[in-house]
Amino acid sequence: MARHSSNCMNDRNLKGKNLEKRGKVDEAIECYEANVADRFEDSFPYDRLRRIYTDQKRYDEAIRVSKAFIDVANALLTAGTSRSDLIPKRTRFLNYIERLEQAKNRG
Repeated sequence: MARHSSNCMNDRNLKGKNLEKRGKVDEAIECYEANVADRFEDSFPYDRLRRIYTDQKRYDEAIRVSKAFIDVANALLTAGTSRSDLIPKRTRFLNYIERLEQAKNRG
């Protein structure tokens, strides 16, 4: 699968955000999921999907995208990135997974 440019992925995030504002959540999901598939290197599409899927009680999907962000963060950290935001974001997503697992088990 070919990776898309960061401009393309940023455009998808913006489009997804605008679609959400207009109530077109399914179309927004498509934009964000494309960025997850292309391993977007910041948390925005993962976070939006996590929230949408949690609201829809689609906990397995929320867990999947949270794990996808952790995988991207780990790869960047292993590669020696200088981004100081990745460790706290990765920790936040680990905590989300724990809470999502609990919600899934309650449901």
